[in-house]
Amino acid sequence: MKKILLFISVFIISLLLLDIYICNVGAIALSEYEFNSETGIRYRDLENQVLFNEGFSIKSYKQSELYKDVPGFDVDNREKTFKIALIGDSYIKADQVFERQHFGQIIKNKLNIERDVKMTNYAYNGSDFKQMYATQKVIVDPTHPDLIIYFLSSEDFIENKFIDPLLPYIENQDNDLIVINDFKESKIKSYKRSSVFKQYSAITNLIVNAIKQYKTNGILPALLGKLYLKEENIDHNKIIDGSKLLNHKQIKLSKSIEIILEKIDVSKVIFVNRTENKLPDNIMKLICTNNIRLIELSPILGALVNKKQNPYYWKVSNKYGHWNKNAHKEIGIYLSFVLNKMLENKPKHKEIHSQYN
Repeated sequence: MKKILLFISVFIISLLLLDIYICNVGAIALSEYEFNSETGIRYRDLENQVLFNEGFSIKSYKQSELYKDVPGFDVDNREKTFKIALIGDSYIKADQVFERQHFGQIIKNKLNIERDVKMTNYAYNGSDFKQMYATQKVIVDPTHPDLIIYFLSSEDFIENKFIDPLLPYIENQDNDLIVINDFKESKIKSYKRSSVFKQYSAITNLIVNAIKQYKTNGILPALLGKLYLKEENIDHNKIIDGSKLLNHKQIKLSKSIEIILEKIDVSKVIFVNRTENKLPDNIMKLICTNNIRLIELSPILGALVNKKQNPYYWKVSNKYGHWNKNAHKEIGIYLSFVLNKMLENKPKHKEIHSQYN
């Protein structure tokens, strides 16, 4: 009995030491989220998180820069700084690339603005349009940005998409938009219990990721990770986007989405269609009617495919996924060109991509 207890004790101590070692060397990414009573789930302060997915990156999250102005960032500093907020989903969060490779960093470096440019990424994985707007109202607007850029696809306007119970969301009450951030106490307690292990235990995250990989792809990918390369027939002459919706002419819109589009502050908000397909006709009509500036990425995405540089293809894993680093580079150059034109001329709604030659 003593030997069994000794073995269990040594095993637990070894596991704890191993966990501490893995956390310190950053070999496994810890959860980048925490809960806040006002904003719901948000990013927390983390340094040098190693991320393996379609690609590879090392990132740091500084929540103080995301959710409030840096201390000392007073009115005088605001006049010297041009603040840009990016809102979108996992394509914009872009855990697959280093920060220096992200299209936002390229835009920051190429904008022709006399003030210092501060680019902040508020993207959340899986966000739809209503969640993005709630993010703007609860988190982005209090930071007083000069420019807000939404990155959208047709799928983002579809109703009945999964809503994270711990993120702010929008409700239409008698044609008035209400931002809901009154989170259920049971959900909060459940999240906090599980997050303790996810935030501080590398082994817990390793096990959780392995279970997800097993459920999605089977036993070999779960065991071998990036060493497992499944042979696929890759057609580099096609664009394969992660969006489930392609070329929809019409999408049934809720009244709340129509009201959001009417309330968009067109003086500081720009929409970007991040896919190669046109947005549905009824959405395009509302965008035009409300004079919202729109940038189409289809020219640059199509040009990359024509050059046999598919923007969604990752050579390291021989799979399609989010934008690869070459796509980020070209999209960053393209958007910086278009944004410089927009900020210089401040045009009314146009499909600006026709200016790009």
